[in-house]
Amino acid sequence: MATVPGQAFLQVGRPPDPREPQWRGNLPAFLLEQSKWLSNLALELMRHSDIQDLAIGQAYTPSNVTATRTYDADASSVAELADVMGTLIADMQEKGILS
Repeated sequence: MATVPGQAFLQVGRPPDPREPQWRGNLPAFLLEQSKWLSNLALELMRHSDIQDLAIGQAYTPSNVTATRTYDADASSVAELADVMGTLIADMQEKGILS
């Protein structure tokens, strides 16, 4: 695989395949190997996450939001939906759901 400047690629290999001979008739060993692969995948995803060091709420900083908690689903503008989203984020940060 060619590398692209500024991009990182996950190094997890391929998941275990239950059709491979070493897993036939050995479900516990297959499940253990699959669990290890999933754990490695999760670690790689966290390692390459751009926001891993921030509390998730700190990753969002809406600005110029007018508190809006209602919208017409049949006739809304982008600005109105952006206000609803900004209000939702602010409410969740205030309640501690996003920190």
